[in-house]
Amino acid sequence: MIIFIQSSKIRNTSGTASCLFYKMIKLLNENVIFIEYLPAISEIKKIRDLLPGYNIICADKNKNNKGLIISTFPQLPKYGIDVSLGSLYSRFFGRLFMKAIFTIIKESLDKEQKENLVFIFHPLIYRDCRELLNKNGKIIYYILDDWADITENKKLKKIISYYETELIKKSFCVFAVSDLLKEKYAYLNKEIVVIPNGVDANKFIKKKYSKYLKYKDKKPIIGFVGTLGTWVDTELIIKISKNFKNAKIVLVGRDLIGLKNLIEKEKLTNINYLGPIDHEQVPDIISIMDVCINPFNNSITARYSSPIKVYEYLAMGKQVVTSYIDVLKRELYNHIFIAQSHGEFINYISDILYKNVRKSPPDINLFSWESRLKDIINYMKLKGILI
Repeated sequence: MIIFIQSSKIRNTSGTASCLFYKMIKLLNENVIFIEYLPAISEIKKIRDLLPGYNIICADKNKNNKGLIISTFPQLPKYGIDVSLGSLYSRFFGRLFMKAIFTIIKESLDKEQKENLVFIFHPLIYRDCRELLNKNGKIIYYILDDWADITENKKLKKIISYYETELIKKSFCVFAVSDLLKEKYAYLNKEIVVIPNGVDANKFIKKKYSKYLKYKDKKPIIGFVGTLGTWVDTELIIKISKNFKNAKIVLVGRDLIGLKNLIEKEKLTNINYLGPIDHEQVPDIISIMDVCINPFNNSITARYSSPIKVYEYLAMGKQVVTSYIDVLKRELYNHIFIAQSHGEFINYISDILYKNVRKSPPDINLFSWESRLKDIINYMKLKGILI
């Protein structure tokens, strides 16, 4: 039996864990379980709508009866809650509910005589239930980010680093989304394989109509879709806005850096910040963009990342300009414009808009979640983890 344990939203099917779960159900003749570990309280209504009969655990079987979604007790609200209190809460309820979940799983395993393969996507999940995980099968750790680096709380940074080190050592094999993450942790585990993020190629297709056409006029649109976090290069966004005054800059996503204040302060009147949108609408907004950008800074978080948005841009047939990111250069060098400086970034945008310079489109199926999952499955079969 294959078990995914993730602390993010199962309904956001664009995320790595969610996509792999849904695709694995279709590709393998195996029972696959997704445990949504300590979801946000704001998500509980959605969980109840998706999974009727919510109590300790709740489950929703896939149509072919091979997929099972389990949701544990919700976490505390993040804001206004002391970190140590939140940590104690998650550990107590995490252990309580994981024990109940693994009891149910074990009963199923006793009949099937198979060993668990447990995919984990965050070190704190391992911390909260590592005894259960170590007893209930082989652990496979999937490193999506440099978790300690993106955590602002110093105490939590140390906790994450400590348990991530143990987790990597104990894992039967480790997958990482970038070469730099592999290099960082290679001394802890020799079985680290790079599997970058991907795209749902069937969802991100060219559209004839978009609800965002009202933003489209004679002015070209330069667009970004994604979380506006500390890894986003705000200085570069300002320069783009000032260098392309006859263009519209459309930015979409959660604002974690005070972007609205920055726009007002710098009087960037050609920037349209639309805020966060439902992921189902992302193809619609990308469809109106003439140039799609990925303006990241030189932080560890940015350099170690594998931006899903770039693959989504390409799936929509868009020309893409990105800051330098190692995994993007290795995979997509012939298909995107990779800038080493602000000046290069702006020149690439200008070439696309005014000189009709183009990069050739890739075969997006090579970067689909199905393709990524096949790489994972082939590696696991090679190592004897899957038959």
